[in-house]
Amino acid sequence: MNRQLAGWVLVVLFGVWFSTVASAQVSVVTSIRPLALIAEEVLAPINPQIEVIVPQSASPHGFSLKPSHLQAILSAPALVWLGPSFEPYLEKAIQKRQHQQGVLVVEHLKGIRLLQGRAAEQVFIEHAHIEGPLKGSSETSLNEQHHHHHHSDSGYDPHLWWSSANAMIIASAIARETAAQHPEYKSRIENSLAAFKARMAQQKQAINTQPASSTASFVMYHDSLLYLEQELARFSKRRVTWAPEAKPSIKDMLAVKKLLNSQQAQCLIVEPNINPRFLHKVKPRNAVQVFTIDPLGWDAKSYSGMWANAANILVECSQHRLPGN
Repeated sequence: MNRQLAGWVLVVLFGVWFSTVASAQVSVVTSIRPLALIAEEVLAPINPQIEVIVPQSASPHGFSLKPSHLQAILSAPALVWLGPSFEPYLEKAIQKRQHQQGVLVVEHLKGIRLLQGRAAEQVFIEHAHIEGPLKGSSETSLNEQHHHHHHSDSGYDPHLWWSSANAMIIASAIARETAAQHPEYKSRIENSLAAFKARMAQQKQAINTQPASSTASFVMYHDSLLYLEQELARFSKRRVTWAPEAKPSIKDMLAVKKLLNSQQAQCLIVEPNINPRFLHKVKPRNAVQVFTIDPLGWDAKSYSGMWANAANILVECSQHRLPGN
């Protein structure tokens, strides 16, 4: 009898222990991979469980939710998404949650800066510096923007995570929310956040010490790095297509080929899974360097690593000497 009683006591104690461990597990759901990279880097010391809604095989442009995605959205203790202006396909699902506690809407975070998308008729070098107002400011609101821009009906470029300042705001919000849900991890989260910010500051300082060229010498396949270009003050010469899944027009193909052949641009920045036929058609035989940057960071192990890699590529391309310079 005593052995049987002791066995039941062990079972109960194990159940209590398992319940405590399970409740301490930090779980975060993000809409896209870049937000997950930020969360992973900030919460690394507490081994979080992070799920991404839009998989690598899909595009955030026009994504359709599956039942498994809906379940993740409804049950997530912490949910991070860009917001309805950029991810309207998530809005109705998020509204079905029993409560909105734990939901971080990036475009609504205080201090997040949005840049107006570059319109098809704009010349990149002359207009790349145009900056949108702060979200929620007294200036023109998102709903008042009706100009033709790519990617978002709001008129703003959605790739806001490429701004390191925006990334720091997102990281701080994730850290605050996680610490509120798991106060036992507060000090570890705060220390990790401070280390993340210091790491990014060090990388920016290293980038800023490198000489800049006033002449753009790179072409983007997809116009996805506007925030990074703005931050580094190194702007692309032209883009090939406005969306990675869109087929380049003949006009754009010819324009890019002319730039590369005339050596007005000496770098071509493409994305993973680029069609080799495109490169064959536009890449001349001269020394044009081709770099690959995944704007969603599926090939990156950390946000800071992703940002530094892309920044170094833009710097290297901007340092090329063009004919006559």
